[in-house]
This record gives sequence, structure tokens and C-alpha cells, in this order.
Amino acid sequence: MTQNTHSQTKRASRAETLTVRLYMERLSAGSRPTMRNALNQMARILADDPETDGSRYPWHRITIEQISRVRNVLEAKYAPATGQKMIAALKGVLRSAWKRNLVSDARYHRLRDIDAIKGDHELPGRRLRAAEISALLGVCRLDVRAIGRRDAAIIALLASAGLRRAELVELHPEGLELNPQEEDDYSAPIGPGVRVIGKGRRKRWLPLRPEVIPILEAWLCLRAGLSDELPLFLGCSTDGGVRAKPMSGQAVLNAIQRRAEKAGLDHVSPHDFRRTFISNLFSAGIDLADVKRLAGHSQLKTTVDYDRRGMRASRVAINRLIPVFDEGE
Repeated sequence: MTQNTHSQTKRASRAETLTVRLYMERLSAGSRPTMRNALNQMARILADDPETDGSRYPWHRITIEQISRVRNVLEAKYAPATGQKMIAALKGVLRSAWKRNLVSDARYHRLRDIDAIKGDHELPGRRLRAAEISALLGVCRLDVRAIGRRDAAIIALLASAGLRRAELVELHPEGLELNPQEEDDYSAPIGPGVRVIGKGRRKRWLPLRPEVIPILEAWLCLRAGLSDELPLFLGCSTDGGVRAKPMSGQAVLNAIQRRAEKAGLDHVSPHDFRRTFISNLFSAGIDLADVKRLAGHSQLKTTVDYDRRGMRASRVAINRLIPVFDEGE
């Protein structure tokens, strides 16, 4: 390889890396690992190489025939929701290439016209029962170390506010308003709550139930000596102390799984609390638009997909209908 060719290859590699990086910057921190993995998987299909790095793949050179091949593989290999999410990653990186003028307007609109991957599929995750959440909090209370109070606060906040993992780890102490003051212009809600910055930097306020407050205050007391510039939830040392080190989304998952194992529960994930929160709102008869707002969703369909009430909810709905005929006739 000549020096000139080598320089051109390096410039092309940098251009491709920048295209993917710009796409990743548009995503929330919690979505980036999933979409990065999606790009890796699709790049490996296209290159027929299990070691291909999606961040270095020349996405701006992809053809309609290649897109069709990727879509067919995804449809055959993955559940519809997973395949469609991977298609969304492909569309996102193509948009990034188009915005960088690596793809013309006409070609971009042809490439992104990808048929959706449709089909019935079993919804992931589940709705947690109240007894299961109580069991998780119970094993935390038995742990007298700081990590016990921290995990109890995490579980209480996930269950009562339905936060995403990324929202939880990015939350700062100032986001908690446990004793807010009423304002004349109604800019501050009355009663305790949490201010969240979610996907797309959309902000929302979530009221908190009274029983959650002492659990959060117990953790705040242990964390009191540390800077408020650090996130609310921090790592804990094995000797019981609190460390000035932010938790990652993986650390939250690990904490939930440890507590679930101690409580004798199977298959509990942080996102199950979010599914439970949304399902409970539906069970309480909350309007779909209000559930969407509290969940921080941009689309009503996404909110509906989180409903885990099952057939019992359908039976309750049918029983509430006005009779369609007179039994006496």
C-alpha cells in the first residue's frame, strides 16, 4: 500500500467513525450500547465477518440491495421488535451520513424507505406484583450497610416513578424535591416529586407517594457529605462506605439482580419496574395521554406496548360493558 493510499484509507476511516459518533450523540446514554451493538451486528452481516466494527463500516456506501439483504436476515433471526429497532439504527446512521453530505438527498430518501419488520411477538419483561416489590425492599432493609439503603432507594424510585435506567443514573440530588414550596405561578408542583430529563432531553415531573420519601431520605443522609454535583446514586465500598463514584446502568442491573436472588425472585430487571409503573397507571384508570406523559414517551404506541395487565384486564373491561341484549327477551 502506497503512502498516499494509506492516508486516504485513514481519512475514510475517520469519516466513517465521525458519522457513527454523530448518530450516537443524538441518542440517550441508555440507548447507545443497544444501537452500537445493532450497528455491529448489521455490519457483520454485510461484511460476512464476525469481527467487523460497525463504527468503522462505510454506511454511506450501502446499496438498496444490501439493505434488503440485512432486513431479510434480521426478519429471520430476531423478534420483530428487535429487528425493527436495528433497522432504526440503520436509518439513524444513514441520516447522519446525509447530514454530513456523504449521501445525496435523492439517494438518502431511497435508502431509508425500508419496509417495517412486522409480526406477532411475545412482549418482553413482566409486571411485578406488589408482594415482589415488598420482598425486594425487605432484603434491602436487612442489609444494614450503606448499599442496603442505596438499593432500597433505587427500588423505591424505580417502582414509584417508572424511571429508565439511564434516567436513574443521571439523576442528581437537586432533581428530588421532597419538600417543595407552592408557587403563585404554578411553576412548581405541590407535594414531593422528582424532576427527570428523559430521552430527547424531554423534561417531566413525577409526583412521589408518601411512603417513598423516608426511603429516599435515608439514602440522602448517608450521601450528605458528598458533592451535589455528583449523581444521586453512587457506588458503595465493601466495608459499608459511600464512594464518590457514579453508578452505571450495568451497576443498577447488577444491584437489582442481587436483591432479586436474595428475595428468591426470578427474572427481575430494572425495566420491569417501568412496565409495572405503566401497567399500574392503566389499572388505576388513568387516561392514555396522561400515562404517556408520565412515562416520558413520544409516541402513544410505545406507551400501549408497555401494558402488562394481561387477560384479567380484558375480562374486567368486558364486564364493564353495557349489556348488548336484554336477557329477559
